Amino acid sequence: MNYIEDIVATVIETTARKVLIQVPEGLKTRVVDIVNELQKHKIDSVVVADPCYGSCDIPTEYAKKLGCDIILHIGHNKFYKNIGSENMDHVLVLYYPWKINVDIDYNAMLELSKIKEHRIALFSVIQHLHELDKIKDALESMVREVSVKGQILGCWPNPDVDEDAVLIITSGQFHARPFNKPVYIFNTETKKLVKLDMRSEKKRFANIEKAKDATIFGILISSKSGQFQNPDDIEKMLQAKGKKTVKIIMNEITQERLEGLKVDAFINTACPRIVEDVFHRPIINAEDVEKI
Repeated sequence: MNYIEDIVATVIETTARKVLIQVPEGLKTRVVDIVNELQKHKIDSVVVADPCYGSCDIPTEYAKKLGCDIILHIGHNKFYKNIGSENMDHVLVLYYPWKINVDIDYNAMLELSKIKEHRIALFSVIQHLHELDKIKDALESMVREVSVKGQILGCWPNPDVDEDAVLIITSGQFHARPFNKPVYIFNTETKKLVKLDMRSEKKRFANIEKAKDATIFGILISSKSGQFQNPDDIEKMLQAKGKKTVKIIMNEITQERLEGLKVDAFINTACPRIVEDVFHRPIINAEDVEKI
């Protein structure tokens, strides 16, 4: 299937004359081809070069400033939370999940055979969903019992699994938030199987313990449309525990941008994977506030 032709045909159907194009890092090599095809149909376009974290991160402000009729968001489907993500600030958003095939060759089979658990819960990111049945067949040929679970997101609370282990098909570890079972990543770029350790969970509980001694908390709020969470309930919970609070809103939450703020610890109300980055003070997700 020629994805670029399909994308352009989809845009033409909207009658849009100016398009804002947003793609994840892995698809930036194709975006100029998309621009060229749109130009053949006299459709103007602007490419967003900022990092794209998913369909929670739609650049509506750019679209409005540039006078774009639509936002073409490639690589993800519509966000699972209801954030008005089909018509954000009166700008139409088109979602185009770009499918990527997974080659299950001899070497891939050798890697998958390293999973010794018998019952496996199988997940993938959106790009590889169409390949799950093929991967299930490969695992079953090794006398494994496989349950196809579907799509996984780093911010989506993972369902409880009854199986012995979890296998996630992806190109990285962003989407692999810890389960209470062994978790394997089959990296579709390196064709290697990686078993996740539990260091992130240990770090999580260490930060919770450190946060118990904090007096002043910075409550981190994201301005991204799909990551915004009202901080008022969190603030009330902390104040009920005798803590002081400072609410902080930003687009990109990083250690560097928090330097100089005189707080003891942070509560993250945005994307839950942010706490896995390096911060010089304790940082916990909003869901863990009740534990401090």
